[in-house]
Amino acid sequence: MLFRSPIDASNGKCRFPFEIPSVVDSSRLVFLGELHGTNEAPALAAELACEMAHRPDGVTLALEIPSTDQPQIDRYLASAGTISDQSKLISTPHWQTPMDKQDGRRSLAMLALLDRVRQLRAASVKIEVLAFDGWSTGAPRDAIMAENLRASMRQRPRASFLVLVGNVHASKSKGAPSDSQFETMAYLLSSESPLSLLVDSSAGTAWVCMGDQGCGVHNVGRVAQLPTGFAVGNSPLPGYDGSVVLESFSASLPAFLSKSRGTKE
Repeated sequence: MLFRSPIDASNGKCRFPFEIPSVVDSSRLVFLGELHGTNEAPALAAELACEMAHRPDGVTLALEIPSTDQPQIDRYLASAGTISDQSKLISTPHWQTPMDKQDGRRSLAMLALLDRVRQLRAASVKIEVLAFDGWSTGAPRDAIMAENLRASMRQRPRASFLVLVGNVHASKSKGAPSDSQFETMAYLLSSESPLSLLVDSSAGTAWVCMGDQGCGVHNVGRVAQLPTGFAVGNSPLPGYDGSVVLESFSASLPAFLSKSRGTKE
């Protein structure tokens, strides 16, 4: 649903559920590789950004949203976060993508992440948001995303960066199942010494697109039960420095569905 979260004194406090390893504390550039369409990964990113924002020069939370949406995001972060403000934020083509292409990147959880950042900023927490996604004829998407992030890092040379992106893009290994020469965003930023962490879970659901099954709520996760928390040096996917394991995933629906259903304040 669209929601309204009043500002109060507690909104400046971080709610990260795990003790943060020193390797995360000492990394300027941290990737969180997510499975799109869960409630948990965006919430985790928001609270880790809150923790990283207490570094001397703050943090930029970089999101897989088209760079053309940056003005709308900036306006929302400076707003009161009303239902009207949220409706304006999700009025762009990115959020209003047709149902057969709603792959989980435009979810209520992503809207809630932006609202959480808005609250933290109102409580003087030093968080910026960067929309870095982009498409261009003749240029690979991951190369554009990497260059957009690199440009922002040059503009803020002392700030830390936390990147929430799909788990293919956050892998530092070259290659993908369909293309052995594929160069991921994190691979292209290897000169920046990124720390890549996979957001993982043993079970649950997510709103994702799965081939012939289409886009919607699907069962996801792994058969084996995994201990929750950081697992530095341990990841089921190549190209990662470790994992952040959550108890379970739950699906987050596209944000525009709630608007169309007329959810009340």
